[in-house]
Amino acid sequence: LHLARGYELLYTPHVAKIDLWKTSGHLDFYGENMFDSMLIEDETYQLKPMNCPFHVQTYADGFYSYKDLPIRWAELGTVYRYERSGTMHGLFRVRGFTQDDA
Repeated sequence: LHLARGYELLYTPHVAKIDLWKTSGHLDFYGENMFDSMLIEDETYQLKPMNCPFHVQTYADGFYSYKDLPIRWAELGTVYRYERSGTMHGLFRVRGFTQDDA
């Protein structure tokens, strides 16, 4: 369906260096709903709670004009969140799910 409507599919990693989440503000704002970080070969990594920082990086890596707008990207991206028991908003006790980011 996305391809038929002119969208380009994006595929982003499930894990990124924690710096990405610090820069985007997700770590400060959503940190309590994120899984614990992982230390791998002296680098700290984090499961992705959202797709948007990767999409911002994808945009920043290209050269675009206003004539290119709208840019049609879509991703069926799996995200991982650690919502505590008793959470009363959104989906209850979400751990991982795939969302359509078109």
